[in-house]
Amino acid sequence: MNWRTKQERMNKSNLIIQKKMNKKNIIAFIQHYEKLTKWMLNTVPMKSNIVIQVDKKQRITSIKLR
Repeated sequence: MNWRTKQERMNKSNLIIQKKMNKKNIIAFIQHYEKLTKWMLNTVPMKSNIVIQVDKKQRITSIKLR
């Protein structure tokens, strides 16, 4: 959730007219995609040519070429 909150703060396409997502909106947004994301995290790395892992601060911790 922290990454999405950061992204929402930094989103320059959110004009004054548009409403930015609050914490409740972000939670609902994340839950909508959570099942798919968990499946992808378990399945896609085995089928990918490159897997890049990041830490909680969004720093690259490893790059694996397959």
